[in-house]
Amino acid sequence: MSIGGVSDVKRLIGFAMLSALFAVAACRTAPIDDVHSAPLKAPAGVTLDEVQKGIVRAGKVTAWQMTEIAPGHLEAKVNVRGKHQALVDIKFDTEAFSIRYRDSVNLNYDEARAMIHPNYNEWIHSLEAQIQNEMESIAAAGVAERSPAEQAKPVATSAEAAAWRNIRNSRNSDDYRAFLAAYPDGEFADLARKRAAVPDNQLWSSAFAGPVPANEKRRVEAFFSGQARTAIVALERYNTKNNIFAPTRRAQS
Repeated sequence: MSIGGVSDVKRLIGFAMLSALFAVAACRTAPIDDVHSAPLKAPAGVTLDEVQKGIVRAGKVTAWQMTEIAPGHLEAKVNVRGKHQALVDIKFDTEAFSIRYRDSVNLNYDEARAMIHPNYNEWIHSLEAQIQNEMESIAAAGVAERSPAEQAKPVATSAEAAAWRNIRNSRNSDDYRAFLAAYPDGEFADLARKRAAVPDNQLWSSAFAGPVPANEKRRVEAFFSGQARTAIVALERYNTKNNIFAPTRRAQS
């Protein structure tokens, strides 16, 4: 065999080995399979704080470290053997939650193709399953473990939150009286009574306007956040080429 022939064989062998390495690397990635607006298996009347505590407990079981960013928003990080890391955002209200990829280390993340090491998906769905387990535990416990103050505290329904949204910036005290007629014992009833007692020409004056109650702000923000997420998920599924909505991913077993 000629020297040139030997060189050619070496090049072919090198090319074959390189191709094999790329093939193995490709086999170790999979499409990112995040959790999008998964319905919570939580009882009616569950509070946002209870949901957050349940998610944090789920993180401890599955080795995710949780950090609160804002009400309804946690940052979660997992570190495996000090070599592989994943960082995600968990956004939630009292009805649904999402887990979205944010960053990673040594997980073969391919931003252009939205691909990652399949272990990431396993970690995410292990966390998802444990969160649902925690919500079922809350449901099983019922309201027995809540304090008397929490049990007596009214919780806004979606209808009440929507009604409050429509009038919360009104300068007409009659709007607040009508709201009270519909929801006399609702979560926003006390605030509505205060505004109904103020003359129309003083509504939203500097003397009347004060800080929005934290509980009211969390409830309304959680309600609208859920509506926005539903719209975003729908838009992400829209196929512009065929003008149809793609099917949602199958629920994890």
